[in-house]
Formats: sequence, C-alpha cells, structure tokens
Amino acid sequence: MSTQAWPKFAAGDYTSYIVKVMEAKPDAVYSSLWGGDFITFLKQAKRYGFFEKIGTLVTEAGLAMDAFYALSTKGGTESEIPEGLWTAAHGYWFEHPKTDQNKKWVEKFISMYGEYPHIVAHDAYGIMYTYKKAIEKAKSIDTDAVIGVMETMEFDTPGYKRKFRKEDHSAFTDVPYGKTTKAPELTGIAMNLTEVVDANIIEPIEDVLERRTKKTPAPWMKYVIKG
Repeated sequence: MSTQAWPKFAAGDYTSYIVKVMEAKPDAVYSSLWGGDFITFLKQAKRYGFFEKIGTLVTEAGLAMDAFYALSTKGGTESEIPEGLWTAAHGYWFEHPKTDQNKKWVEKFISMYGEYPHIVAHDAYGIMYTYKKAIEKAKSIDTDAVIGVMETMEFDTPGYKRKFRKEDHSAFTDVPYGKTTKAPELTGIAMNLTEVVDANIIEPIEDVLERRTKKTPAPWMKYVIKG
C-alpha cells in the first residue's frame, strides 16, 4: 500500500503532508521537492522526527549545492541535513568523479568565487566549450552547420562525458548518486556523497517521437502547476 501527498508549489507549510506520511509508517519515501521547497520541508520535517521514523528518503534532485549551503550551520562545520538520505545531488557533485580534470576545475572555481560549484556553473562551463568545439569542427558559425555537428557529438565536461541524441537533441550523461554522510572537513557544508554513478536512464526515443507526432504532453507534465 502506498500513500501520496502532493503539496502545492511553494506551499510554505508542509505540516499536514508530513503528518500524513508519518501516519502511514512507510518503509521509504520518494520526494520530488526541490530548492526552497525541499529546504523548508526538511526543516519542518526534522521537528517531527520524520527522518528517524520513515526509514529511507530518496530525493532525486533536492540536495543541490544551494540546498547544502542553505542548510549548513555553525559556520559550515555542521548541517541540518540528516545522514542516510539518497540523492542525485541535482546532476553534479563537485567531488565526483575523482579525476584530475574535475579536481583542477573545482579548485579554480573555488579560487575565483570562494565556494563549491553548483551544477549550473558546471553545465554552463561545459556547454560553452562544447559550442566552441562544434564551431571549430563545422568551420562555421552558421546555425544549421553547428547543429549538424552537435547532433551526434560526444563531449567532456569537468564531471562527465556526454553525448547528444540526434533525433531529439537530448544529452546523455552519468549522474552522481549516493547517500549523505558526515563530512565536517568540507567548508560550508557538513555532508558528503558516496559515489554510485547511474548511467543513461532516459525516455526511449520511440516514446518521444510518438508523443511529438500526437502532440501530447510528457507524462510528468500533469504534475506541473500552471499559475
């Protein structure tokens, strides 16, 4: 038996949802909350002993770098984030992979901005060099020529290798995934992820093309709140 609780975007008060889930005494909880919503939920849930009573919490993207910083305490030596949460860290975590390329990029970023890089900084950096590589390969800045090259490109970012899918221009990439653990040596945050990389899970191209032909929305769109 499963229990579902769907708070509105930026609900602010998650008490009723927290209590509903706890009353069900679940073995595990999957949360799609992200950003400020996840931060607010986590702070409120801790007051109820939520994380000690529900077993396991899986959050696909809740623990991005901004959430880690927002939930750090005592000058960054401690954190409100409980241990044992499973998360994908929103696609990039500065400690993974443990390569010289990623390490040097993180060190350079910290020297310039004084904090660990978020996925937005990582992906913006990576795509700019991908665009540069495509222009050089096409020997042109013509849009169609650059698109033609990029459609099947494999490219590197500081974190992972990526590849575009020609049919719909989706990009495949590995994702760092793991469990939160104490890491007080990390400045500004007090948690760490143990690496479990999950590769190339993406919607099949046949489903994408069929949906585009029928002009039907993606299944997840029914959960998007239109304001």
